[in-house]
Amino acid sequence: MISDRIRIAHLGFYNAAPLLTAVDSGCFDEEAVGVEAVRELGMATITARLSEGAISGAIVPAQVPLLLSLGIGRSRIAMRILGITSYQDMAIVISTRRPLEERMPHKPQTQPALKLGVIAADTPGKLLIAQWWRTAGVGGEREPVCLSVAASQLLDFMRDGVIDGFCGPDPLGLLAQIDGIGRVAARSADLYPFHPGSVLAVREDFALREPRSCEALARALSKAKALCADPARQPGLLEPILTDLCLPEMGSDGRVALTALRKHEDFSAPGTAFARPANRRDLDAVGIEFIAEAARSVVGFGGRNRDLSPEIARLFEAGCPA
Repeated sequence: MISDRIRIAHLGFYNAAPLLTAVDSGCFDEEAVGVEAVRELGMATITARLSEGAISGAIVPAQVPLLLSLGIGRSRIAMRILGITSYQDMAIVISTRRPLEERMPHKPQTQPALKLGVIAADTPGKLLIAQWWRTAGVGGEREPVCLSVAASQLLDFMRDGVIDGFCGPDPLGLLAQIDGIGRVAARSADLYPFHPGSVLAVREDFALREPRSCEALARALSKAKALCADPARQPGLLEPILTDLCLPEMGSDGRVALTALRKHEDFSAPGTAFARPANRRDLDAVGIEFIAEAARSVVGFGGRNRDLSPEIARLFEAGCPA
């Protein structure tokens, strides 16, 4: 085993299940690679840690390494993607305090535009919210306003009325429903089925310096994803994540949240998937276009028509299976 442990950051959501499973089940040990999984509170912190070199990589939304490598919206950090960790892993959640208006011709707007939180401007939240608003026929005539909110504060901000809802990673939608403060209006699985959700990305200088370690990380991740994709393991994956994220009034045991969830008559189960259908590649043309569209949704007008496919292919060539 290598002497120095590789520090990989994550936000503690369902998309990190393959990383945490690889640590707990010994997948990394089998590949003789030492890994320390480090939970951070928000994307800004992860980006800062990457910039400082305090971490070698992170579990992040699929288009974030693209934007970092191009220096769009943040300081440039050359990245390399080692694999997709999850698919269709987000949900749009609306506060129970805010009824959704049906958009009807000639019906006057009676409410202000929805204020919806996203965990960072460069995550796919803006794209997903825009697609939902265009296709759902609800939410008023004014397009929702997206506000960047730390992932750890989305539920609190919605409870306090600072935002009307959010587009965030699973299982925040479940927690909002269990606590009675929100309802899942749409899952990203409904809007873009099996879209690339999150990836394991590392700094490119690390990838060039430690190619064998990167190969070992990618193999271990692939094994862990297969374990996570087993339906029989789903409750076991969700419980520790709920334990870490649980609202204070629920107590610290994820089983409390799971029990409440099972008794809930109208909950939306996580849409997150850890494997694609057998007839689809991990990253196909549809996935590439989703990543490109998510990236374009945060760039200025001048970059909206930019062809991002070559850079996406370069980022994935090291470790993501064809």
